[in-house]
Amino acid sequence: MPRRSIAYALYGLLVAAAIGVACSNPLLFQKLNTLRPAAAIPDLDTRAGRWLDIDAIVRPIPMHGRPVWNVDPATRYRRTMIEGGGNCSQMAFGMAYQLDGEAIDYQIIHMFTPGGLGMGDGHTVIRVPYRYEGVDRVGLVDLSFGVILTGASGPLDVAEVEAAPVDGWGFAPLNDRARFPDYHDDFLVDAVLGYVPPSEVHDYYAFLDRVYFSLGSDLTEKYLFDGLALVLGVLPEVFVPLYDELMAQHRVDLFLYRGALAVMRSAAVLLPLLIGFELLRWRRHGARRRRR
Repeated sequence: MPRRSIAYALYGLLVAAAIGVACSNPLLFQKLNTLRPAAAIPDLDTRAGRWLDIDAIVRPIPMHGRPVWNVDPATRYRRTMIEGGGNCSQMAFGMAYQLDGEAIDYQIIHMFTPGGLGMGDGHTVIRVPYRYEGVDRVGLVDLSFGVILTGASGPLDVAEVEAAPVDGWGFAPLNDRARFPDYHDDFLVDAVLGYVPPSEVHDYYAFLDRVYFSLGSDLTEKYLFDGLALVLGVLPEVFVPLYDELMAQHRVDLFLYRGALAVMRSAAVLLPLLIGFELLRWRRHGARRRRR
């Protein structure tokens, strides 16, 4: 067997192994390849004076909570913020589409549990400048439960949650179907916060607007286009001030999954080049045979 064929076979096995590693725990693979260290969660920019009327936005949502797997940004917005579907993360990204269009600063806030990254533990809320009962403030809104997070001194922002335990933890309902969140003081004490800035979401949605096409299956589209976004480096990254604490149990996984992603990214570049090289080589070989 020619050395070139052996090299191709070995590289193919390496790529297949990388895909196998990614498929062994897709959720953890995605998390470990999008989490990044950060110094702190920055303040939101409210200088433009844009404040979201949070009560008017959330109160009409007919919340039913059924999962929404649509990856197309406009469809995800409609299915979540207008029709009331989606889990905590899906609804946060749905509202982000609206906020992006209105040029209102925001952050998607992830609340992780150390050791629970690969099992989907944790929660997602959105941090936004909002107007509520005539007062302008920056705080945390839990769209999946239809509430504003509150403490003894009023609505909560990230600083209070980072300094947990939260004194007088509670909520202010925004929707007739609002429910008391099923996370509690213990969760908030242990949670490690991470944030997604709007620039990450904007680039991700711009990418989807360019490449999205319907396959007839929302879940298939989600895996395909989010997987492609991850390989191409446009899936939103999550910046975590307590990164080392969150990663303490995943050092080996981090090495393995980031190595697998590096191989997959190399394949995205090398495979088209290798295919083109072999096609060109085949054409030249055919031309020489015809001249004979």
